[in-house]
Amino acid sequence: LAVADGAPLVKPPADGKPLQLRIGIHTGHCMGGVVGTLTPHYCLFGDMVNTTSRHESTGAAGKIQCSKDLYEHLAEFPAESQGPLYKFTPRGYVEMKGKSRCYTYWLESATKFNKDASRERISEIKMEVKSLLSKKKWMKRRYFHITRRASGGIIDDADAFSLAPTTVSAAFDHSNSLDDCGSTVISSIPDYTQDFFDDCNSSPSDHDTVSYSALKKTQWFGIKWDPNRSRVDMVATTHGLISSMLWKCVADVESELPENKDDLDHELLRYIDKISSLYEAHPFHSWEHACQVVLSASFLVKEYHKTKDEIGSKTGIDSNPFVRFITVFSALIHDVGHLGMPNAQLVDDKHCLTKVYRNSFLERQSLQIGLGIFIEDFPDLSTMVLRMCPEFVHLVTSAVLATDVSSQERQKEIKDRFERVTTTPDGNVSEFEKTQAVVEQILLLADVGHCTQGYDIFLDWNAFFFMECLTNFKAGHGPDPRAGWFKGQISFIEFYIIPLAERCSALVPSCEAVNGARTIVNTWKLQGEEFTKDIIDRSGREEQQEQAHHMAKYTEKNDRVKSTTDGSGKDNTKSKSKKNRLWRRLASFHRRKKNTTHRNSTASISSDTQ
Repeated sequence: LAVADGAPLVKPPADGKPLQLRIGIHTGHCMGGVVGTLTPHYCLFGDMVNTTSRHESTGAAGKIQCSKDLYEHLAEFPAESQGPLYKFTPRGYVEMKGKSRCYTYWLESATKFNKDASRERISEIKMEVKSLLSKKKWMKRRYFHITRRASGGIIDDADAFSLAPTTVSAAFDHSNSLDDCGSTVISSIPDYTQDFFDDCNSSPSDHDTVSYSALKKTQWFGIKWDPNRSRVDMVATTHGLISSMLWKCVADVESELPENKDDLDHELLRYIDKISSLYEAHPFHSWEHACQVVLSASFLVKEYHKTKDEIGSKTGIDSNPFVRFITVFSALIHDVGHLGMPNAQLVDDKHCLTKVYRNSFLERQSLQIGLGIFIEDFPDLSTMVLRMCPEFVHLVTSAVLATDVSSQERQKEIKDRFERVTTTPDGNVSEFEKTQAVVEQILLLADVGHCTQGYDIFLDWNAFFFMECLTNFKAGHGPDPRAGWFKGQISFIEFYIIPLAERCSALVPSCEAVNGARTIVNTWKLQGEEFTKDIIDRSGREEQQEQAHHMAKYTEKNDRVKSTTDGSGKDNTKSKSKKNRLWRRLASFHRRKKNTTHRNSTASISSDTQ
């Protein structure tokens, strides 16, 4: 009753209207337990939970619908009470999915005999909530504190790291030939100093950071991160790219930027730092790969907006101003919390995530982590984004789920949607579906962008992915990748990468992803077999070195044990170890004897019965 009465005090950022809740309540038996390992949460299971959900979904805004079972319980009252405790109004029979027709009641309020839920008590609770919301104490949760510096760097109390502004130190290759091109190394971090904008003839009002300006000077087939950069450096550079996208989107929606732009930008920096710390140290599905995807996605949306007006007039592609930020945000979180193995392997291992989610287990976990932290821990930033783009959560969810390339059903749905958007007359397709199709295709291409960029970039990430698959195999998770690795890469590029790049060429004609993929697969057919043999041999040598290292540690430990003797010259440690082994053997003997006696007695009973 207090929740229903206090809900209008909350105003969602999307429309600013008072919140209205449908509430359904029921009583019965259920089970409860904690589900999950990375983000454990308490869940209830049983028919009672399903019935309660049906009473909520068939209810009305601002009302509380009760089941007949709950009505019968609440209609009873103790002997010391002078009358019933709650007021009900019969609603009648309601059709509920899977439950047929159910007779329900509206819970109106408490009676004068119920002091715990009286109007006075609910009014007190409502005033407390109103006071709390006005002071915004609930927004002041901080899991780590970051002190801002005038230099544009940051200091984390936990890690005590700092960033100093530097200049762009990259060798850009402006060649148009895919065969002759090298890799552009992005090794800058964002710095909003006026000196930089004077040097590159740009303007701070364009919201171009150092990272974004460096990206504008390179081409698709030359995008690559500096492998020597630390996590902190990559956080700062990634922040420069995403920040530039965010404020370009905000400028397209509103004529003036918010007064607290600096605070919001700092929240974005803290959010990226938090997400980077949640990526596991897998060879392929790592923070470094996420940064590569963000870099590729930033390039694609930049090129897409160059030709957006021309494409939009011909094919009716989207007009959502937040496409930039939605795409790079999805790229940032698309693999956070990844376990380093495919969804199919989780099913084979009967992993707990398969019990929590219906499908696309790893992608849904990444969404829960990324969006949960964004909305709960960074309320000012998320409120601004949701106010300007109410479809933000839905579009990000669709984009991240699209990266589940192993789901044939989902990939077919994505392909059909894109073809429908690009071939159907403009009036027959919604703006939401247009934006959804564009973001999905761009993120898909960015996720596998290394297969369409320079050949050296492809080899680097190919080796990382091979090592991840081989590590899983040695740990008993998945098949041995060594047998069909060479041919598998050819099939993947020819039947998935090239068709995807051809679809994206309608959005970004200047990307050259199709030519890049064909160049890579042709080169791989000539050199890939030798490269595969090299990484297999290298992995074998590393395994032998690891075994030798463990053997050396084992030998060293045995030497220390032998040197530990008592005064009589006997090995005291060895004698203790021998004594422990005798105790274990004795305990094992008693267990076997007890089990034998039990079996003999069981056999005797069975014989007597016969």
